[in-house]
Amino acid sequence: MTQAGLEISVCSTKAFTSQLLLLYLLTLEFTQIKYGALPQGNTWIQNLRTLPSLVEAILEKKREIQEIARKASQIDRILFVGRQYMFYTALESSLKLKEISYIYSLCYPAGELKHGPLALVDENTLTIALLGHGPTFQKTCSNVQEIQARKGKIFALHQKQHPLEEISPDFSFSIDATIEPALLPILFSVALQLFAFYVALEKGHDIDHPKNLAKSVTVE
Repeated sequence: MTQAGLEISVCSTKAFTSQLLLLYLLTLEFTQIKYGALPQGNTWIQNLRTLPSLVEAILEKKREIQEIARKASQIDRILFVGRQYMFYTALESSLKLKEISYIYSLCYPAGELKHGPLALVDENTLTIALLGHGPTFQKTCSNVQEIQARKGKIFALHQKQHPLEEISPDFSFSIDATIEPALLPILFSVALQLFAFYVALEKGHDIDHPKNLAKSVTVE
């Protein structure tokens, strides 16, 4: 139903992004059914049309992601954090990292760090912070500062218009895109799928045949 073509990889990538797109399109369709048309002046369809070029722009920066992965591949404990839709993007990204790098990875809402995960943070922990939700950007930066106060390392992903001077992360990756916020998870997930890929390469793993895994559609 996603019309994304045959999925060959055990470590699926396009399933997540194509399902997000399908839900986006369904939402637009429901809006038209309910109100007769989309609101005038909206840019939702235009945003969809620019999405492929924005994904290409991230892929063109793959060497930058590869270098971060090279430096981070020796860390054996990784925490993903995000707020709002960035939390669900973080869940998917944490899963991809587990599947092919075999690094222990935990994902938690950034606003709930003090409910447990913060106790695990030390100098041997890398926190990957998804700072793509504009309204909670400052709050998530405050969460990052709490992690840094406990000597945790930070890899921050953010939109270019949101500078990171106040947290000065160990690693950072900026996404230069002005797009409908509902589509940002696709761009962030592509960047972190690349990160997982390069970490697995650094560790010498067979990415096409991850251990102990099979496609869920082939087993019960």
